[in-house]
Amino acid sequence: MSDREYYVNSVIRAFSILEAFSLKKSEQTITELKVSTGLPFSTLHRLLATMEKIGYIRQNSETGKYRLGIRNFILGSQVALITELRMIAAPILKSLSDKYNETVHLAVELDGQLLCIDKVESQHRMAVTPSAGGFESLHRTSVGKCLLAFADAAHQEDVISRLELTKHTEYTITDKEVLKRQLAEIRRNGYSIDDQELELGLICFGAPVFSHSGECVAAMSLSIPIVRLGDRADAIRGDVMQAAGQITALLRGL
Repeated sequence: MSDREYYVNSVIRAFSILEAFSLKKSEQTITELKVSTGLPFSTLHRLLATMEKIGYIRQNSETGKYRLGIRNFILGSQVALITELRMIAAPILKSLSDKYNETVHLAVELDGQLLCIDKVESQHRMAVTPSAGGFESLHRTSVGKCLLAFADAAHQEDVISRLELTKHTEYTITDKEVLKRQLAEIRRNGYSIDDQELELGLICFGAPVFSHSGECVAAMSLSIPIVRLGDRADAIRGDVMQAAGQITALLRGL
């Protein structure tokens, strides 16, 4: 099977519409878009209606012209924030990882899922954790629970209502009311723990990262196999919270 057989033409056509807009052509009629994209009117009408419904295109009710919708700005802002976060957090993540020789993560929530945006690997091999760029369920990781705990109430409720609390280990939370109670405790304490909920034998300590507006925009964690934890739980938890606080301070200083 050739690569070409995997292409979805409607997606290619939708992006051709988005790319037809520019600072000089911020609003266009459907006729102008037909010239820019080469698409027939019938196809343009269907795609524009669909893209308007999901927020990527907006039609000016007075002129009938089309322009980019707010969802494009939101996506662009997320990319910019993730880039800034990774740049700011990188030396702090590495310093914490070096101190304990354990794996450290930085993650954000994206459409109800956990997205790991950076990871500093331990030199040890006994650890199974999300990869940078990989998605994971929010309810079974310390960073995911942090992001949920410090989200505003409406967003938290919306995400939880859509979550499938699949069982990953015998310790994974599978009851939404139990999850909500734990999230409230995490918010009070300022940190979270994944106690073998993602992987048996692995414990993770997480803490939130806040923007200048007070929004929890990310969370970071340190993962360590229980066999290497010893009596260091309090020290690790404190260091994770301190590192998250350092990232917050730098982010607020931008």
